[in-house]
Amino acid sequence: MNLSRRLWWGILGSVTAAVLLTSGISFFAAKTYLINEVDKELEQRTKRIAKYPWFPMRYMRGRHRRNVENFHLLINDPGGKEIFKSEAWLEDFPVQLTNDSQAIDIISKDQRYFRLIQLPVNLDPEWQKHIADRQKENKEEKKEDERGGRDHDFKPIDPKSKVLMAAEYTGLRGDLNSLRNLLIIVASAVLVSALFIAKKLRDGLISPVQNLVKEIDDLHTHDVDARIELEKQPEEIEQISSTLNGLLSRLADNRKRERRTIGDIAHELRTPLAAVRSELEFASNAGDIPAERSQFLTEQINALQQRVDSLLLLMRLESHQEDLHIQEISIAELVSDAWAQFPSSNRALEITGDESAELHCDQRLMAMVFENIFSNIQSYAHGDGAVHVSLTEAADHILLRISNPASNLDPGHYDQAFSPFWRHDLARNQSESHHGLGLAIVERIITLHQAQARASVDDAHLFHLEISWPKTSASDER
Repeated sequence: MNLSRRLWWGILGSVTAAVLLTSGISFFAAKTYLINEVDKELEQRTKRIAKYPWFPMRYMRGRHRRNVENFHLLINDPGGKEIFKSEAWLEDFPVQLTNDSQAIDIISKDQRYFRLIQLPVNLDPEWQKHIADRQKENKEEKKEDERGGRDHDFKPIDPKSKVLMAAEYTGLRGDLNSLRNLLIIVASAVLVSALFIAKKLRDGLISPVQNLVKEIDDLHTHDVDARIELEKQPEEIEQISSTLNGLLSRLADNRKRERRTIGDIAHELRTPLAAVRSELEFASNAGDIPAERSQFLTEQINALQQRVDSLLLLMRLESHQEDLHIQEISIAELVSDAWAQFPSSNRALEITGDESAELHCDQRLMAMVFENIFSNIQSYAHGDGAVHVSLTEAADHILLRISNPASNLDPGHYDQAFSPFWRHDLARNQSESHHGLGLAIVERIITLHQAQARASVDDAHLFHLEISWPKTSASDER
């Protein structure tokens, strides 16, 4: 996962976790607080009735909390016999609970919500004595308590009796559902906003890095003076750019010294090579050296001279000292003329595609390109088969592909073949006639024409050298 995706998912994940956690905690806290308020009201009233069970209606009436709609009461003796039951008591309610002092949720058949609690009777001693006295005085008469409610004939109540009381909170439940839905809507809106903000933050933070990467990609491989040029970038990116430019400057200095050294060596070798060649010709003409020996030495001197000339040409190409004389030239003619330089080749040349395609190029340098490519094929191609040249013309470029057998190479990319003096190990053993600069010169000439070259081997063990050539004249681009 790249940095952009990590940043994206990091921001989005953090916001999502924060929203879900905040919403969940808020809803749970609100629900817990409001239900506790209902339970508190329910427990207070139930305790009063448990203390004064002779006047249940007195404690069921009166003001109650906003979240409680109404109360329902049932008093049972230890045997489960009903002592008192309010008119609104629902048949859905249980008549006995397992645990005392623990409120539970009850949902009626008509989807009404209640909190139900059970407490043991906890008679007030003074009122218990008072009721006993009143029972003696009013043995035969039922009297109304002056504060409302019947005294149930002032019958004694067993201390083991149970008081069950229910408080309805259907409206509160609806409010909680509305709150939950509101939190879901708000959370969804926040997440959508987070998506947009995360994208903006990601683009804002990653864009300078992407610009830096693009600048680095645009640096030309052989342009030692190329530098990273960015404007109005964050301080951190500017520091990286400055450090990279410093590194490029040091590499450029080393590359220039290397070029000068190689060029100087090549120039210095030309004079002694010419002297050796003259001495060899003089000695050969005088008969001082056998003809076979003279021919062998001449071939070695020519090979060394070719290496020196190639090095000098490579240095000129890399330093952009080679002038281009652009003209339109038929690709098929260039290929055929270059192939004609190898009359002893045991391979056939096959040209397919649009043979009428033309290149905007320097004829002398392009002839050198195809001669080096075919020379490389003659020396390093491994396996039976013809050399295929395919031409494909597109809207803005021409694709040239040259293929040859390469049974000794594994499938993959071989762009390193364009490096000076690079040789595959097997190829090194097969031929010592090449100096390892042919494809390097090919790549420099192609780059000089604003074209691109790639090398690869497919699963059929065919070596492909692809050249993507722009239709725009190279002289116009320079």
